[in-house]
Amino acid sequence: QMRRMSTLSLMSTAYLVNCAGSVNYGGITNRWEVRRNGVLESSLVSTAKESSNFNLPAYSLKVNTIYEFKLIINVAVSSLSSSAAVSVVVIPGEVVAVISGASSFTLRYNDTLTLDARSSYDEDVNGLYGAAAGLTFVWTCSTVSPVLSDSCGVRMLPITTAAAGTISLHANDISAVNAVNE
Repeated sequence: QMRRMSTLSLMSTAYLVNCAGSVNYGGITNRWEVRRNGVLESSLVSTAKESSNFNLPAYSLKVNTIYEFKLIINVAVSSLSSSAAVSVVVIPGEVVAVISGASSFTLRYNDTLTLDARSSYDEDVNGLYGAAAGLTFVWTCSTVSPVLSDSCGVRMLPITTAAAGTISLHANDISAVNAVNE
């Protein structure tokens, strides 16, 4: 298993052994075949300098896909060949929520606080953050002290920016503020 954000590096060693037991690395040609979900995939081309290796940069493979990388060895002076294959399953990366600033905030009555999660990212999307990476944001607020409550005494302003990754909170419930100050 691997994640889309990882580079792929496959290495192989092929050699011939003669009757006397000597090892010979010459006279061998290598080629790779890649299959995606069982179908030959010719668009994936290795970036390795050596034909015995197969390398791909990060984000080359698709998530939730099974790839088979098959190395085929041919001996130049005969019709002998051999092959070896490895299957690679590309699993989804994580969605990482990032809220700028401190992890805990205190609001006084009539204070406004803006939360910014535009630096959040999806590990499967290269170089994009927030809404540009296809993320949507849902904001909720709850009181954790002095008593856990689904109501937190703030008004979320304006809701229309929530999808973009920022939201402003305005403390407007004097009873919730007083309860925190007691």
